[in-house]
Amino acid sequence: MSLALSSLHVFSRPVHADRHAVFRAPSVGPMQQASPASCKPNRWMAVKRRVGPVFFRCLLRAVLLCLAGLCTGPVRADTLQQQLDGMRSFHARFSQQVADARGEIVQEGNGEVWIQKPGRFRWQYESPWQQLIVADGEHLWNYDADLEQATVSPLDETLGATPAVLLSGLRPLAEVMRSEALGRDEQGIDWYRLRPVGPDESVQEVRIGFEGTRLRSIRVRDSFDNDTRIRFSQVQSNPEIDPARFRIELPPGTDLVGEAR
Repeated sequence: MSLALSSLHVFSRPVHADRHAVFRAPSVGPMQQASPASCKPNRWMAVKRRVGPVFFRCLLRAVLLCLAGLCTGPVRADTLQQQLDGMRSFHARFSQQVADARGEIVQEGNGEVWIQKPGRFRWQYESPWQQLIVADGEHLWNYDADLEQATVSPLDETLGATPAVLLSGLRPLAEVMRSEALGRDEQGIDWYRLRPVGPDESVQEVRIGFEGTRLRSIRVRDSFDNDTRIRFSQVQSNPEIDPARFRIELPPGTDLVGEAR
């Protein structure tokens, strides 16, 4: 399982293959439909392995929920809703490590993330390969430069209700997650645990760690007992972000599955 497979495990809802057409970005002119046979079959199988549908939704839920704590005031379990209400944008470097149910490290990577409320983010992997996940407010795009492959799907269908609600602020935190303060560790990080209020097919719990009011770490345990740890550095709270960060232009020749509305 790749980092993006882990990552997309937390952001997106499983999508039936027959609901999407297969496209190929042309060298000239608008995007035209292509048959599956015209795509690169071996590479397409590889991208399917890399961009599985479950990990990314868990991660997005965790990130959107936790980034709210970067805004103002002390972070306590009973004030997370105020923190969510105050969050406008976020930018940081990140490192990511995934351990399986036996505790063995199976994935490592790093990159940069931008989030703009409502409904926009850019999750950019720099290693172990270049991969870009962008939400533009309407669609979720996943582009793998090495494989020349991309997927696109409606943001509301892909993320499900909970992440969309957290981004838009339409529902209070208490309706989505139960929060609990766990105390401070030996490194001076204050930890908080979040668990879904209702049944969730992808995430068991999320733990978030703050140093003061700055988010430093997120841990996500999924339904397969995989443990994903993300550490943030060079954190910027509520920065001005160029809207172009949340647009994506696919190079000519890119195989695209899905269709933007």
